[in-house]
Amino acid sequence: MSVNVLLVTNNARIVGHVSSSRFVEGTAQDVFVAARDLVHQGWRLLTHPLYGNFRPLQQPFRSVLLQKPSLFPAPVDMDSLKLLEEALAFHALPKETSVADAGFASNTLEDLAFLDMELMKESLLRDRLWIP
Repeated sequence: MSVNVLLVTNNARIVGHVSSSRFVEGTAQDVFVAARDLVHQGWRLLTHPLYGNFRPLQQPFRSVLLQKPSLFPAPVDMDSLKLLEEALAFHALPKETSVADAGFASNTLEDLAFLDMELMKESLLRDRLWIP
């Protein structure tokens, strides 16, 4: 069976609830790069990469939902590419400290992972990817 919709995420908590996902070991920027690589292959964004209005220091977890083109080779979706490039640029802006330096407590990280999952849940339910 071919995957038509894929969640790219660095949030291990959400992976077990999704029927089609790619886990990215790393930062939100790493998620954006992995999603951008798929866009270059013809995939397109189904969710905005900067959902939730969080600054990079506030949310270390990111999840991006993409749709596979029906025909290959597919042209690059320039809107998707632009959104991902803007997200990468936003995360590259100089800031006081990085997420890695923030030193979140483990219970705070659990809360942030839960928040990322809840923000993505409606989109995952819409595309029938959510597994309770």
